[in-house]
Amino acid sequence: MSSYFSFTQSVYSEDVDQYSIVYHSNYLKYFERARTEWLLANNLNLTSCAQQGHYFVVSNANIDFKKPLKLHDKFIVDCEIQSHTKASLTFKQTIKCLDKKMIFCSAQILLININESGKITRIPNSIKEILT
Repeated sequence: MSSYFSFTQSVYSEDVDQYSIVYHSNYLKYFERARTEWLLANNLNLTSCAQQGHYFVVSNANIDFKKPLKLHDKFIVDCEIQSHTKASLTFKQTIKCLDKKMIFCSAQILLININESGKITRIPNSIKEILT
């Protein structure tokens, strides 16, 4: 198990504006997909977390846009846990070209774990095992 993950994606027509440039909010979707794929690669998923009463929500997102992605670009999203507490995970994420030489966007995303009532709660053991 690993706290690092890399996921390859492509830009589709629904991702772009009239100028064929990726709309800014879609970068958050790309980051989210990579975190979801990271869970799946570690034999976990959001459905099983929710069934156990654990919901991960974005508490803070610090995004640095460097160069725009365009229609049909293929890219890599890196996903790495930068730090964690009993109830939160901070991911360092980057969107890079396939040769990893150019960064399109980077972000630091803070997720907190809440229960069904919206109260902050401890990260489940299944996630903690990935962190060690």
